[in-house]
Amino acid sequence: MKVATSVTYKTASLRDMERGIDLYNHGLYGCVKNPDLDDRARRMFADGLGPTREKILEQVRFIGKNYGGVAGHPAALDLAPDIADDIYRWRAEYANAAGSESDILLHIPTRATIEALYNPFVKRLEHKHRVWKNWLVWGAKFWHHLNPPAFPIEDGRVDDFFMIDDVPSVDKYMKLARLFRDFVLAHQEWLPRMREVDADAYDILCADNKLWDKAFYGLGE
Repeated sequence: MKVATSVTYKTASLRDMERGIDLYNHGLYGCVKNPDLDDRARRMFADGLGPTREKILEQVRFIGKNYGGVAGHPAALDLAPDIADDIYRWRAEYANAAGSESDILLHIPTRATIEALYNPFVKRLEHKHRVWKNWLVWGAKFWHHLNPPAFPIEDGRVDDFFMIDDVPSVDKYMKLARLFRDFVLAHQEWLPRMREVDADAYDILCADNKLWDKAFYGLGE
């Protein structure tokens, strides 16, 4: 198992969550403050999935480039038009799949939903004699912003917190969803204090799923 941070879901305390949120809120992604980037993402997805192919492409590119979706592989941005084409081709079905899931605290997303949402992000990229096929971080960050209460973000720092080292796949996301839900349900009493720590970061409070993600991500700083 890889454990890149000394704090995991097995050892975390409320103080760790407070520290993670504070580190996130004072951190940068590139030259942009993390809370400012979150505000941009909220505006980008304020009306849900884009109504046109061009708007969907803008959303896909934003998550890939600006929100860390391509996870250090900028060449993958060349896949954005094909991803947007696939989503737009099945736009109604895609939007319904993302919107039909309820809060993860009620139940984890169905496997069929994750398969449908992930499928456009399964694209082959050959670059510098290497091949990548699965862009789970890009996909998970995309559908998180379509329905934040239902879909936790998956990325390397969240993987470290939950001690997940699986290859990108639907199975990996389902494992994360189960671990995330179990952890959050077991620590609901921490939320009021976590919200207090986060209170000055935004004009509008972020979704609880994003608040937990901020704590996990910040601990990897």
